[in-house]
Amino acid sequence: MIFVKSTDGYRIKLRGLLDNASTICVMREDIAIKLGFKFRSANQSITGINGITQASKYSANIEVSNRDYTFARNVQFSLLPKITDAIPVSKLNISDLNIPASIELADSNFHMPGQIDILIGSELFFEILNPEQHYLQEGNVILQNTKFGYLVAGTLPQSQQQANCCLISEPILDITVKKFFELESLPDDSKEITKSEEEIYCEEHFVSTYKRDKTGRFIVRLPIKENAETLLGYSKENAIKRLNGIWEKLNKNNTMGTLYKEFMNEYELLGHMEEIKNETLDKINYYIPHHSVYKPEKTSTPLRVVFDASAKTTSGFSLNSILLNGGIIQQDLFSIVSRFRKHEYAFSADIKKCTGRYLLI
Repeated sequence: MIFVKSTDGYRIKLRGLLDNASTICVMREDIAIKLGFKFRSANQSITGINGITQASKYSANIEVSNRDYTFARNVQFSLLPKITDAIPVSKLNISDLNIPASIELADSNFHMPGQIDILIGSELFFEILNPEQHYLQEGNVILQNTKFGYLVAGTLPQSQQQANCCLISEPILDITVKKFFELESLPDDSKEITKSEEEIYCEEHFVSTYKRDKTGRFIVRLPIKENAETLLGYSKENAIKRLNGIWEKLNKNNTMGTLYKEFMNEYELLGHMEEIKNETLDKINYYIPHHSVYKPEKTSTPLRVVFDASAKTTSGFSLNSILLNGGIIQQDLFSIVSRFRKHEYAFSADIKKCTGRYLLI
């Protein structure tokens, strides 16, 4: 297993494939998107066995490391939708494989079929090798020590006899044509949407924690990542510093200052915020800085106040960085507009303010 560091600072365990013949390192696009890596345009052609070529449009600079973080390197990865099929193709029989208890495997489930998330090429291949080797089953199986743990190489019996070669291949023409027509067709409203584990957890979290107060307002606990609340540092000093900067700006522009005060007064009257008179310091808290976007040419809303929950605390983490992403619950814009056109009558409305009150407890 190979660990990579996400943009939030978390180390994620991925299943890797080592290929000393590959001149590049590769990661699956969906993994890179999920971890929030910053993409760069690449437009790189990747050629595999039998001259099959596939284009990689993007690349990303990613840190890879081992379990105890004694080895870490920043490497540029090319991004592809798929690296290879599941490896191994079928479950391997390891009942007669007596691995010594002192051997720590890089992947304890090496004998189980699984998707490959990342491919390590020649840039790192020889650097991660350690000199120790162990031979099992009269030399048919080799345990090779690496920076990530021991790898199992050699010949093991499979439940299904099938020859395989790991390479990047083009999709079958029939599948490509099918995807083309699916792209050109109208979205199917009844089509079931596949949700990730994180999205499912966020929905269950909402159902189990939400309630409504006397005014009908919904109250729900924030979906915080596991044990992430301990990562938040102090935020009050930064919020006060940002607030002092706002005062200086408002004092120089009377119109802007009047609009800002009117917004805050209305915000309090509507119940979107309230004054905390007895601050509780022994609880987890996060002070959200705010600033204004002033566009005097706009007649309806010349000033808009923005609350910045991405502002980092002293630990480098913000409120947004420790929250789970519940995904998008509404349909895509094209589906909404298409369905809107099917009806004879329609109503339109304008949301004046969409707000939420935050409380970490």
